[in-house]
Amino acid sequence: MEPAEGLALDKVRCAEVHAAHEADPAGTAPVWDAVLAVEIPGPWPKDISLVEPFATPAGSKVATIEGADGRAWRPQGLLCDKDCDWRTVIAFERPHRGSGPFVRREWLMPASDPAATAALVGALLAGDPEAVAVHGDRRQDPPEDTVDLLLCTHGTRDVCCGGPGTALFGEVVAALGGSDVEGPHGRCRIWRTSHAGGHRFAPTALSFPEGVSWAHLGASECTEVLCRGERTTELSRRMRGSVTVAAGVAQVADREGFARFGWDWLGSERKAVLAAHDRLTLASTVDVMAAIPGHGGSGPSANTEAAVTVEVSLERHISMPTCGAVSGPEFATEPVWHVETVEVAG
Repeated sequence: MEPAEGLALDKVRCAEVHAAHEADPAGTAPVWDAVLAVEIPGPWPKDISLVEPFATPAGSKVATIEGADGRAWRPQGLLCDKDCDWRTVIAFERPHRGSGPFVRREWLMPASDPAATAALVGALLAGDPEAVAVHGDRRQDPPEDTVDLLLCTHGTRDVCCGGPGTALFGEVVAALGGSDVEGPHGRCRIWRTSHAGGHRFAPTALSFPEGVSWAHLGASECTEVLCRGERTTELSRRMRGSVTVAAGVAQVADREGFARFGWDWLGSERKAVLAAHDRLTLASTVDVMAAIPGHGGSGPSANTEAAVTVEVSLERHISMPTCGAVSGPEFATEPVWHVETVEVAG
């Protein structure tokens, strides 16, 4: 189909359009097995996989790099000053392919030896513990209670992230008193990162160790994530989903567990089961079970069994316009899910 001559196609900003829809972002998070974050000086091209140490193992522009064991690794750049003497490398990996928090390993590599950083990245992707152990003297894991927030400020990829994201980073750093501080529940670190998926949700961020993708964040929401705020019901409305949970209705149901059980829910291993599904209307019922550590039985390591049963319906579809100017009509849409009922156990 050819557009009529003179057809008006307005220039739009995808994040502004999505925010105007006032659509629940739940169920839209990408799904990854692991995230490999490396400090890389800017400026970056549109895709971080075209920059070393990712370019060689990626081979071309990719969203994820397949590891030797079949796991999907998401490459993420962490912006640093080109004059810094050290480069942080962080591997976030979900254990046993389960739905739960990521395990974090961290190294501080010399900027003067990019080959060493490339070798470490290659060893991680290859799943070679002996090759990784070669860099053991550079291993510097932060405390286990550390929270990392990777805020997208990748302006060369999309202005919706670059402008608002960069401004938001400054606001949060000012509010916290730094980008790496001690918070009420542990160490809080905020990083400027490359495209984290879904710039229509800008400002976007990823948080770890829980592995959650966030949408349309403001300074107060970023602080809540970093400091483990108690307003989880309100904060959950900014949650696209956990990246270890299947996209769609399972992520929607999992989000309801977070809203009701708080951060302990995201810190637990979880299992989502589709209990009912209507093929015509897409209405679904999802059971999500969680073993919340340290909250049950008589010992400090005992678990509490918690669960939510969530009925989810398809509310509507909304447009997904390309950010900026286009040369022809677009018809891509995205589903918006609605939570009908929630039953809680535990």
